[in-house]
Amino acid sequence: MKQSPGFEEEGKTGMVCLLKRSLYGLKQAAKSWNDAIHTTLMSMQFQQSKADPCLYTKKENGKSHYLLIYVDDLIVASKNDIRLNKGNIEPIF
Repeated sequence: MKQSPGFEEEGKTGMVCLLKRSLYGLKQAAKSWNDAIHTTLMSMQFQQSKADPCLYTKKENGKSHYLLIYVDDLIVASKNDIRLNKGNIEPIF
């Protein structure tokens, strides 16, 4: 990584910026996104499957809801109308 043109400082030629977040397209971006969605789903009382870590389940009022993560997509399955609280998900994603 090199300093951007116009941002070089005298005596600090070997320094670059420290990223405080992962950037889309970098190797760590997928891990960062997965950590964020995992934390969000766990806070919504979903349980991660031991057989498949991409599958999250939730039982609510005797009804089951399934959420599957595939790369950066979510697949939601339920016999009933499930509404993911946008207040929990939207600010993060």
